[in-house]
Amino acid sequence: MPTGSCHGEENKRRIVNGYDLVPVAHVQLLEGQKLMGCCGAVTNRYYHFQATPKSGGEVETFVVGYHCAERLLELIDHPKLHLFNPLAALGGGDRGGGIGIGENGNGRPRTDVSDPRKLMCPLNAELYDAIHLLCMAWRTVPGAPLRRTLQFLKDRPGQPTNDSSVERFNRIVGADRKERTLTAMIDELRLQNPSLRHFAFPEMVAVLTRSNVTSNL
Repeated sequence: MPTGSCHGEENKRRIVNGYDLVPVAHVQLLEGQKLMGCCGAVTNRYYHFQATPKSGGEVETFVVGYHCAERLLELIDHPKLHLFNPLAALGGGDRGGGIGIGENGNGRPRTDVSDPRKLMCPLNAELYDAIHLLCMAWRTVPGAPLRRTLQFLKDRPGQPTNDSSVERFNRIVGADRKERTLTAMIDELRLQNPSLRHFAFPEMVAVLTRSNVTSNL
């Protein structure tokens, strides 16, 4: 990771002292995906962080397993982020992207974190899902434009994002090296994750149609 290893308390404090940290996303690791964190292979779930050097310099991003991530959140006094989990809820649980209230992926108690999508208008909720799903498919951290969009969605959930944000996301999807639509990427993820929910983006498609833009969704 660009900031150096966060293994151990000393390194975590070094990073917190040297960088302004912003948690961007908290994501479920899917079958067939491999990510490396500071302490080895990431398991179960992980965080994306944005790190800005306090001494000045370019913004950096990194991925870290949830154990280290939640300690970093404690050190910067930031609440945990809701887990984005695209797998179908079991037993009638929350379909908004979360795991069962009161437990984590290992069945151990945890503090419940409210789903920001529940406050979002339909267009914003679709874009929120779409950004997370694209990053999962590409196994990457959201770039600066998508990070700004996610922040807007969280800050103003009920205010529909402007058409340009949807068009920008559509262009980013269009840069896929395999020339896949977002739906095709999701279908590929489903091959190893049969319980992956089905996603549709009618509000986003309507924006692109209104703007006479070919949909990459």
